[in-house]
Amino acid sequence: MHFIERCFAIFAVLALLAPQPGGAQANKSAEDADQKELYSYVLTADKLHQLADATRDIKELQKKNPQAADEKVDTASEEGSISQRVKDIEAKAPEFAAIVRKNGLTPREYLVALLVLMQASILVSMKKASNTEYSKEATTLVSPANLAFVEQHWDDLQKMNLGADSKDADDKN
Repeated sequence: MHFIERCFAIFAVLALLAPQPGGAQANKSAEDADQKELYSYVLTADKLHQLADATRDIKELQKKNPQAADEKVDTASEEGSISQRVKDIEAKAPEFAAIVRKNGLTPREYLVALLVLMQASILVSMKKASNTEYSKEATTLVSPANLAFVEQHWDDLQKMNLGADSKDADDKN
């Protein structure tokens, strides 16, 4: 599995996991704060393009040195708060953080935007597949504004193909 695909998979699973019952109060507090941050983040066309540009540049770096990119992912934290994951990225993959900054985002905003986009995309995809409305639980995870944004930009998001390897994207076209 390639670096970006692995990151998307990790972020998707972590973003959709609910807080575990019986966890430490500090962990629940951090999870609640993370969920509030994700819910209140607003996707825009400009942010989407910055996210796509940064992701493209990270994929290019991975192509140049796939072994180093895979090693960075293997050492990055797959658990913890958004703040902890950002610290891990900045400490263990500073070249990725630099690429994100070059594209006008902080590593935190990149991670948050990616998580929000993935959550909203999963929910929109499920809605399209089942031809039903969003559940009440879904609208507590992702803001109605972000769901509407993803619905409105669905075709553009499919063309951007943020999670696919370039070769795979070329094969689909």
